[in-house]
Amino acid sequence: MDEAVALALHQNPQLAAAGAQHDAAQSRERVAGTLANPMFTFRGMDANHDVRFPASAEQRFELEQTFSWFGKRGLEREMARRETAALQADVFTTEQDLAFAVRETFFALAAARQAVASARRERDVLRGLTELASSRLAMGRGSQTDALKAQTETALVEQKLADLAAQEETLGAKLNALLGRDGVAPVGELAAVAAPTQPPAELLRLVETARAGRPEVQRAQAELGRAETEARLAAKAQWPDYKLGVEYRAMRDEDSLVMLTVGIELPVWRGKYAAGEAAARQRVVAARASLRALEHPIASGVRQALAGLTAARESLRLARTALVPQAEERFKVGEAAVRSGGENFQELLESQRALLGARLQRIQSETNLLTQWARLQRACGGAVPETTVIQKTE
Repeated sequence: MDEAVALALHQNPQLAAAGAQHDAAQSRERVAGTLANPMFTFRGMDANHDVRFPASAEQRFELEQTFSWFGKRGLEREMARRETAALQADVFTTEQDLAFAVRETFFALAAARQAVASARRERDVLRGLTELASSRLAMGRGSQTDALKAQTETALVEQKLADLAAQEETLGAKLNALLGRDGVAPVGELAAVAAPTQPPAELLRLVETARAGRPEVQRAQAELGRAETEARLAAKAQWPDYKLGVEYRAMRDEDSLVMLTVGIELPVWRGKYAAGEAAARQRVVAARASLRALEHPIASGVRQALAGLTAARESLRLARTALVPQAEERFKVGEAAVRSGGENFQELLESQRALLGARLQRIQSETNLLTQWARLQRACGGAVPETTVIQKTE
């Protein structure tokens, strides 16, 4: 499973797209707050022979640089850093969603294969029961109905096998898609997965961990920081940018001159600055509300995942200690009774059907436990405390 997750994180196109967006933001961050290119201007004028004045045959070389008001460029760089942090959180979110989807599909595919194997074994058992019913009929100890019922049960298992095989194909194609592979590529053997044996930390600690470590929270925090920085920048918008320049004048009949120039904006349209600052403050309010809005869904998600994990543990315990052993014992008793001359063949078929259902339920319970654990990891941002694990058994 770890190999599958690593392969998905390396090849999945959706994650690659999120990573490219982050890389683009990093590139924009490098140019944020930088100075505009300086402007070089050349002006030339021919000599005027009709009227004599000092500017005759003049050449001007001008170099100008525009500067933002003090502090604006630093705020622009801070906004770019916040944007990069938000997109980095998007990458982490995509990674965690992808890892969970791979784990969930991996578990489901492994369960489907186990279910197929179990159903095939039960089909072979039913074929043996069909032969047993036929031999009993030949000896005058059974009825034709018993053989027909056994054949019907076999057909039902065959139908179940077809459904499971289709499910296995679908899950294999889904896993390939998550791994960024061709959907028709064969999926090899799936290794057994270690299941958690100890419960995770208490609910409050898990919720605190999730609120601190979920990438969605990190994104909301980055968006809030960006909005606050934007509000500070909007407050500085009314302060004018300025321009500094140097000019060199070369004249044919006069001394050359060097001149310094200073220009400054005139922020006379005050209304637009006030409106921009008000809009920026409202974006801060919205960002804070978005961050607070994550608190309850995160806590609810952790609580649901923890409840699902607890229920999955109990379901698996019952399947292993009661459901499957009782169904196996019932079938053994019924089979022994029929082979020793008993007439309740219908009870034997029903016990075999119950045994198949119990084994499939155990497989589903094992898979559900692993899936619920992965769901809790996703709900906590991958920060569930480590527990002792055991190897999953049949």
